[in-house]
Amino acid sequence: AGLSRFREKEIRPESIEAELLALPFLVEKRLIILDDTILEKGEKPNEEKKQLLEMLEKTIVSVMESTVVVFTATAPDEDDALYKKLQE
Repeated sequence: AGLSRFREKEIRPESIEAELLALPFLVEKRLIILDDTILEKGEKPNEEKKQLLEMLEKTIVSVMESTVVVFTATAPDEDDALYKKLQE
């Protein structure tokens, strides 16, 4: 299957990193949906979320073109480093 979906509460940074960098298997493209992983406006991240955001910021530039990553957020913090990197 070429689809993976993660919600913030069930995310372990090492699991997401492995998914983001994995090659497609028996499919042409992969879709990874990351729900509520981007920092929300006014949110104070705990240590786990900080680690997740740092890992995503470093890893997102290495994602293969065959992998489509979708981030969902209600009101993302536009000043967050990951948000800015995704805008590039």
